[in-house]
Amino acid sequence: MKQTQELTDFSSQLSTDSVRKLSILCMIAKHPMISSTSLSRYTKIPDPSLKRHIQQLRRGYFVDIIYVRMSQTEAGIHGGYEIRDWGIIDKDELLRRYGHMVPDKIEDPPAIWPSAPAKSKRKAALKSIATDKVTKTVPAAKKAAAKRAAAKKAIPVK
Repeated sequence: MKQTQELTDFSSQLSTDSVRKLSILCMIAKHPMISSTSLSRYTKIPDPSLKRHIQQLRRGYFVDIIYVRMSQTEAGIHGGYEIRDWGIIDKDELLRRYGHMVPDKIEDPPAIWPSAPAKSKRKAALKSIATDKVTKTVPAAKKAAAKRAAAKKAIPVK
């Protein structure tokens, strides 16, 4: 009981920016692949500020936070945030000290994969992103090589 009160007192002494950054990290840790909308809603941080805080976490604390795109529809891009590397932050200690700041369960989890495990969907999405990058550059390289070969054939050799 005393330890919980000390933690609550300590977190009340933190700046608003620090509390926001901690709540972002805790939400992503507790709810991997949380959408930008849900993250903003549950942390009560406006979307532009949310993106700014994530950028500051990347630069100042070396936390590798990525947004994984799962699909794109007429309604927009669907995906969620995940943390690949915690940088200088100890995830377990963060959740132990500040996990109480965010809910353990959220009402509207991302509806991207209603029945499939999130891990396999993320792997498939990352693989397709990597494949898209490769297929976009390879045809361009092949076209350039074909043009050079055609140019060489067109020049008569004496």
